[in-house]
Amino acid sequence: MNFLYQASYLVAPANADLSRFYNCTLQRIAHKLVLRLSPNVKRTICKRCFTLLVPGRTATVSIRPRRQTHLVWRCKRCGFFKRYNFRKEPKGKDKNVEVVAAKPKDPPERTRTKQKQKQSA
Repeated sequence: MNFLYQASYLVAPANADLSRFYNCTLQRIAHKLVLRLSPNVKRTICKRCFTLLVPGRTATVSIRPRRQTHLVWRCKRCGFFKRYNFRKEPKGKDKNVEVVAAKPKDPPERTRTKQKQKQSA
């Protein structure tokens, strides 16, 4: 799969149709074998026309500060666009959360000695 992506990237400036064919084949294989493509690979392939998205050449990239600040990739061939939101902080990582250690349980030896004392009495 990596080979198809690299071939598509190298062929793209000379032959866009062959590059699109490689990208289409790449996604078909991934779908058929139930494999996940890397997010970096998925973000650089147009979902509609399978063009390799290269900023400035086959795609325009812009930042839009509307509701949430987001990055927009627009394919120059078919006009399809993708939006990626920016996160201020990574999900699940709070700086103000403190970790509190749990109280250790009594070691098993103590409970055994208490049981022996009860039995002897």
